[in-house]
Amino acid sequence: MKKLIVISTLILGLVLAFAAVPAFAQGPDGAAGLPGTQQGGSPLGRPGRLALLGKVSEPLGLSRSQILSQLFAGRTLAEVAGGKLDGLVDALLQPRLERLSTLVEQERLTEDQAEALEAYRRAELEDRLSKPLPFQKRLLQWDSQTGE
Repeated sequence: MKKLIVISTLILGLVLAFAAVPAFAQGPDGAAGLPGTQQGGSPLGRPGRLALLGKVSEPLGLSRSQILSQLFAGRTLAEVAGGKLDGLVDALLQPRLERLSTLVEQERLTEDQAEALEAYRRAELEDRLSKPLPFQKRLLQWDSQTGE
């Protein structure tokens, strides 16, 4: 009789554990994410990418929709920026540069270290801006499959 109770309890525990998995797979509003996106994310990917468009639009003097239309056409952010690329990189790096100067003032970094980090971040950002964003690849794949 004890064996039956133990086995029944184990089976019930496993059933409850597996029944809870779909509940955790849903987004915060109870709906599952769109296919090809992260749970609860936007169709363009992480919500941070949309915030990036806001940061990019001001230095370029373009609206978000103008930037998105050019990105959907297959252009990179560097191509969209054109001659304003240096200003865009400066605007995007500004918070990091402020943090670096604070660290130098607190003597947690030397000037040379801060300059090296700035050069590294600048090169990394310029490289990222010259490549297509991840949502562009999905969009272009979808576009080629639908023939539009």
